[in-house]
Amino acid sequence: MDAHAPDVANAPPNPHIVRRAGLQDHPDVARLLDEALPNEPYRYADNLAWDESFVLNHVALSEGRLVGYITVLVSPPDPRGHALWQRLPRPYVGCLAVKPSHQRQGIGHRLINATLAALPTLPVAPGLSGHLYLECADALVPVYRRMGFEHLLPAQILALAGMPARANAMRRALPP
Repeated sequence: MDAHAPDVANAPPNPHIVRRAGLQDHPDVARLLDEALPNEPYRYADNLAWDESFVLNHVALSEGRLVGYITVLVSPPDPRGHALWQRLPRPYVGCLAVKPSHQRQGIGHRLINATLAALPTLPVAPGLSGHLYLECADALVPVYRRMGFEHLLPAQILALAGMPARANAMRRALPP
């Protein structure tokens, strides 16, 4: 078994619904992000206005209420960008957030798996790299490792993005 393949067999049972997100989800996503990421200055809910040639968005619902959100950049990277996320290959997780009361229930895992399943269906799929990239805080490295991501060393980040690392970058192989 590929060490970076989705761990479907060990995924938690699915009491939640994960679906593609749309502009109609903006108010609920904005509220979720305010609760889950209160100090985040970027308004990730605004990514819902972009089409799937730029971003891929999914939401998780529990009992009809929005409890999780992921936005993944699929547009080409900008080699002149000032931030790491602008330079890393695509696809790149811009934001993964789960309502605090619903964390540690496998919702993030389900959002990642929904993204992995949807990426090959996008018109931009042929231009995507073979990995899903993200940045995370030190405390989240073990969480993402359990989801199949590998921790990239600073030298690897520099090779990918041509700039010094300011956070932990991780990647996971896309399914064949």
